[in-house]
Formats: sequence, C-alpha cells, structure tokens
Amino acid sequence: MTQYEQVVIALKKIGGKGTVSEILNAIPEDHLKKWKTETPKNTVWSILSLRNAFVKEKTGVWVYSEVETPKKPVSQKPAVKTATKGGLYLIAFTENVKSLKAGFVFKVGMTNDKLEKRLWVYNAHLPIQIIQTVATYPVPDGVNAKKIEEYVRIELLNNDAHGFSITKCEDGHQREWLQAQDINKGDQESINKLAKFVKNAVNRAVKIQKTD
Repeated sequence: MTQYEQVVIALKKIGGKGTVSEILNAIPEDHLKKWKTETPKNTVWSILSLRNAFVKEKTGVWVYSEVETPKKPVSQKPAVKTATKGGLYLIAFTENVKSLKAGFVFKVGMTNDKLEKRLWVYNAHLPIQIIQTVATYPVPDGVNAKKIEEYVRIELLNNDAHGFSITKCEDGHQREWLQAQDINKGDQESINKLAKFVKNAVNRAVKIQKTD
C-alpha cells in the first residue's frame, strides 16, 4: 500500500476531512515506521498539497475531494497552465545588507528561462549587484512548478534534516525570502549542503506530483 493510499484511508476513517495532525494520528504506527522518515507529518502534508484529490479549506482542514467536493465542469474554470521550461532557482544575497541581520539570505522561486531578467529586476533597486544565482533545478514538462515551490519552502522551514536554523526573513519588504542565521555567506560547504537539500526536496515533490 502506498503512502498516498494510506493517507486516503486515514482521511476516510475520520469522516473525509481533517487537519494534517488528525490525518497523521489516524495512520497506524506500524505503517508509519515503514515510511522510514523522521518527519512523517511533513510527508502527509506534501501528499495533501501535491495530489489533486485533496482540497484545503480556509480553516486549515483538508478534504478528500472525491468524497466531499464535487468536481466542477471544465467549462466553469480554465485549466491552470503549468510551466514547460525552466523550473526552480535558488538565489541569495552575496553581500551584507544593512537592513538584514547576519546570515545567509536566500529565496527559492520559479523561473521560465527568464532568471537573468528576474535577477536584473531584483538588483535594479540596489546600489550593487549583490543577488546571485546559487543553483537551478529543472522540473519535467507538465509538472506544476508553483506546487513544487510551495513544498520546498515548507520543507525548508519545517524539516530539520538540513541541519540549519532557517526562518522567514524579518525584513517586511522581503517576505518571500528566507534566512539561515547559522550560515555565513562565505561558507561554501554549508551553502552547497543547503542547495543539495533543496534539490532533493524538488525531486521528492516531483515524484509525488507525477504519481497523481
């Protein structure tokens, strides 16, 4: 039985809707052990977020759409167009910025082969070109890059496996940026480790989404 099937069974067991914690608690402990992950709650969240069978309500409750939510006719809402080129990028401040605390300030976002233009826009408002590309991560055709981006961001903030203290950037003008206060800008080994974690998170998210 796949992890997805176990989540569906757990959700049905609690009435077809519930929070991530409620769904996790409805999965037998011996099944969770076979997942071989230290963060099963994150795995449940990723399955709920990346599979089309689940819908999140404003209250934070997840609903199994095949049970609770009738599908709308295609004519009522156009299909969401997904990126067929590019993927995700990891960019970062390479110099200190007075308004930001010490540490590694970075952002994971989507790119459709227009990363150079995006960087130019970011740097246009700064006195020097201090935002540079750390890594790029291609995604296959037909994969919803926006969902992949959301998954990676949650993993960075909630999965301690990367070994760093990552928080949302405190600067109100940089809300999409993240900050690792225990990584120095010149610590290339740690930056490479973080970039590898992002790569693995992208691959996990793509694998989950492609099985939908």
